[in-house]
Amino acid sequence: MADAAVVARGDGVELVVAETKPGKIAPIAVRRYRLAESDDDNPDGPGYYFKKLSATSYPAKAQQTVESVLKKETSNRPSN
Repeated sequence: MADAAVVARGDGVELVVAETKPGKIAPIAVRRYRLAESDDDNPDGPGYYFKKLSATSYPAKAQQTVESVLKKETSNRPSN
């Protein structure tokens, strides 16, 4: 099970992805990416891509859902 959100910040655009294994209580993994311009290393590639900023994990808890973690990550986290 996974969910994602795109968040516009003053210094850029971020993609936040939260996911866990379906059907049981399991840790929830969160990955954060920032929209970035491609550089000279990839001249034939796309003009923009999502560059990985961070990865974290929330411990397995019965009351914690992918949606609640995603809301927490996108509502009050300062930009990097």
